[in-house]
Amino acid sequence: MYPGSGSSMEMGINHGEMFIYGVPVSARVYEPAARLMHAQTGICGIKICEALTASIFSFIIMFYLKDIMTLMPDVDVKDGQEAAGPHKNRDYAEMLQYAWIPSLIELILSCCLGSILVFISRLLIDSRDRRGLRVLCMVESICSCLNCCQAIIALCYLATAVLAWVAFSNPEQYCDGTYTKPQYTGGSILDGSLSTRTLTSTEGSLANPGYANCIKAIDAFKAVVTIFIVQLALVSVLSCIVASLCGTGAKFADDSEKAMEEEDFGDFGGVNPIMMDYGEGGGNNVDYY
Repeated sequence: MYPGSGSSMEMGINHGEMFIYGVPVSARVYEPAARLMHAQTGICGIKICEALTASIFSFIIMFYLKDIMTLMPDVDVKDGQEAAGPHKNRDYAEMLQYAWIPSLIELILSCCLGSILVFISRLLIDSRDRRGLRVLCMVESICSCLNCCQAIIALCYLATAVLAWVAFSNPEQYCDGTYTKPQYTGGSILDGSLSTRTLTSTEGSLANPGYANCIKAIDAFKAVVTIFIVQLALVSVLSCIVASLCGTGAKFADDSEKAMEEEDFGDFGGVNPIMMDYGEGGGNNVDYY
């Protein structure tokens, strides 16, 4: 008997009571419903950990970049030469400097949406809402796909960050090769009869304040990229775990719905027992009160 129920018929077949997060369920429903709730709390917890990790790393990167940003003009611009990639380092630095804003928003949303997800899942089990469990199954499937995409995107950014780390591993070589000086051959620059244009890198000197600042900035930026690599690696792993938990949640939402359906209709050939007619001739010989 369930609390508040008038008879075992009102709740389908009574196979004994168990409790999941304070919700009474039958033995048949207990296993899939318990695993569903564990998956939901796992999704909530890991998404919060992921957002919290991203926020912490973003704040660390912001403090690292606070002093570097004043040196970025010396990395992107050099008198008398052409930048191989104008302002690209400054753009990357500005993007990372303010990455704490979306990370903080993600943390707040993860706490709110994760709590709502756990609450709704518990409510669906408590109310035995089979249609709601079907919808939850579809939502969890979409969640799994989205987190798989997030993991793939994070891996792509990770590969780019590793390439940047390799480029920054030798600050002197990077600052020498970042800028190029155009040299023209085969014609005159005055009459416009240039036939070829070659680009050659030039070596810098630490006596040049701009070049010295470039070395200092790239050396510090390498530390920032290292932190970013660790962050992306953690995000990739956690996204894969969440994708797996969402897939698990979809499966057990479906299993819970089927267990409830079997409990309600399974022993009556798929027909609602309240609507069945008993006795010969189709007459209803049972009085329902």
